[in-house]
Amino acid sequence: IDWSGGWILFEDRDRDRERNESERIVATFPPLAAKVHLRGTVGRKRLVFQPSGGNAGSNVTMTLCDGRGAERARQLVLGNTGTLRETPAPPAVAVACLVPEG
Repeated sequence: IDWSGGWILFEDRDRDRERNESERIVATFPPLAAKVHLRGTVGRKRLVFQPSGGNAGSNVTMTLCDGRGAERARQLVLGNTGTLRETPAPPAVAVACLVPEG
């Protein structure tokens, strides 16, 4: 899933995982700069955070890359408890991240 086009953070008061007009937008994140890509775990169209700060569901891995090359790509792994760790992206994942989706 490509998150490079931006995203919103909102309070999902009715817990349906969709924003409706009565639910407050907490923050908006604009599209990333040209040649910067943020790709998430296949199938994870959204991240849901619990009041404790934890991530609902399974861990999610995001790959961040840009025009400087695959060797600079990084992976961000968000655990269920809300912990975030950063590692170098595996070579095949890093190369795939640089290819525009669509």
